[in-house]
Amino acid sequence: MERRSVLLAGLFAIVSFSYVYCSETKYEIITEKLTRQLFSLADTQELVIEKYKVQRGDTMLEIARRKYENPSLWKVIARLNPQISNPNRINPGDILSVPVVVERQADTPPATPDSPKTDAAALKISNFDSGAHKTLLGDVFGTWDRDPNDHTQGCVMVFAEGVSSRDKGTSIKLEYDVDSPNPAYNGFWMKLGARDFSTYSSFCFSVKGDSTSGFTEKFKVELKNGYGQIGTYMVSGITDEWKEIVIPFEYFRGLRNLNNIDEFVIVFEDSVARPKEGAIYLDNIYVR
Repeated sequence: MERRSVLLAGLFAIVSFSYVYCSETKYEIITEKLTRQLFSLADTQELVIEKYKVQRGDTMLEIARRKYENPSLWKVIARLNPQISNPNRINPGDILSVPVVVERQADTPPATPDSPKTDAAALKISNFDSGAHKTLLGDVFGTWDRDPNDHTQGCVMVFAEGVSSRDKGTSIKLEYDVDSPNPAYNGFWMKLGARDFSTYSSFCFSVKGDSTSGFTEKFKVELKNGYGQIGTYMVSGITDEWKEIVIPFEYFRGLRNLNNIDEFVIVFEDSVARPKEGAIYLDNIYVR
């Protein structure tokens, strides 16, 4: 915890200086550069910016206390969220950028020819064959945007009939755009019905990039439970061929309870997605 406090305090000192002398647009560029390139981390650590949805009763002081065990670091959160005009007043539903020091994640486990496939022991969640916005378990899914009124960014979902990781079927195509002059992130969400996944070991899905539109080789996924915990994992190594992604639940950092899993989320971020505009296909979601 001492290492984390030192890193974040240093980030605050540098960002504070930058904020005073830079315009809002330049500030956004410098903030990304500092947090992704210029900040000194241990070889086993990295600094990531997580998106946090404000809950009823939250204050920046309380968020800093929970995440860093140091309430005075609320100023770090305030500096990284210039869209909040008064840091003493945040509202439920506001989305904040929150810096977090984490141990570097292992690469996505590669799919191998003898990787176990969906079978009777697995719980099938969605294969998108129905063409309806409902999973096989009756829950709903769709896309989300940071700001629906900002037409310089967004995510659109279409059903791709005949494009499937299986012999035949339908997948969904997620067309993302985070190439915006404003902070940009968007993606896909799927409700999971607050189900108990504690008897399963991994969350699985198939994905490939769209070679025509271009695609990012890396994106973040999240699992959320009913206790307010959000587990994150960075998927990497995406190509224009179908790849089965098998993520052990223990790889979702921040997720401690599996008996009330409520939502699966894909996040395209302007600081991660390259290119910043493209499309991926998603298919065959299940746990095993």
